[in-house]
Amino acid sequence: MNCEKDISTSASSPFISALMQEITSLLEDFVSNGNEGMIDLRGLPMSASDKRQLEELLGVGEVSATLNVAGETRIWETALSGVWWVRHKGSNDQISSEQITVTDIPEILKTHKADAKATLKQLQTALVVPSQTEQGDAIS
Repeated sequence: MNCEKDISTSASSPFISALMQEITSLLEDFVSNGNEGMIDLRGLPMSASDKRQLEELLGVGEVSATLNVAGETRIWETALSGVWWVRHKGSNDQISSEQITVTDIPEILKTHKADAKATLKQLQTALVVPSQTEQGDAIS
């Protein structure tokens, strides 16, 4: 995805400009060294206005997902490739965590090896062809 979004922070608050600098640093480290990074938005003194401004600056990209496990989790890549917004809501529909993650794909979207192993076992069991004796010697 190409970033053709206007991400000028000249009209932004100093707080939003600092957040955009942090995102830039995280993305630079990711591109240069493969290091993933995260900013915990719930741990920051953000006003509702700050959050709206950040969402507007980052925009929405082409990829999004919604998970429903112990509350709704919405994940979307921003208009900036490699920069993801991850929002978890608890069972009470209140935001319980929210973060900007710099990565190729957020960890929560990756298949867990244990789940893949269980699925493989299930497929292998389903695809086993019964032996001739189990078929009741129906061969003429």
